[in-house]
Amino acid sequence: MSEIPLLEEKPLTNPEALNELKKVIDRLQAQGAPIPLLLTRTYDYLKRFSKIPYERVGEVKEFLRSKDLREESIIMIVNMCPKTVDELRPLLELEDKTLETSVAEEILNFMSQYCVEKTGK
Repeated sequence: MSEIPLLEEKPLTNPEALNELKKVIDRLQAQGAPIPLLLTRTYDYLKRFSKIPYERVGEVKEFLRSKDLREESIIMIVNMCPKTVDELRPLLELEDKTLETSVAEEILNFMSQYCVEKTGK
């Protein structure tokens, strides 16, 4: 199997990765090519564990950036959708500062408007 050249590397949230993977699968299907099992399993995983609709991720990331959070922390928050300050704090380990409880609660309140609970498979 030949290697595909790396065009760009950037961290993605689960919904963003799901969107990109969907494009790849659609392209393969349009070409009549088989979909590799790894792609199918990854797609299923991302579909199951993406907690924010792709269309809303940009808004969420902009809000979190306004709180001066690192991109890595933002991605973890989007992927995990914490509900409590205790769930949020470990996701902020990469930050150079400690977030005030009032800011943490503001983030949680904001996130609660965007996070979608998935049930079952």
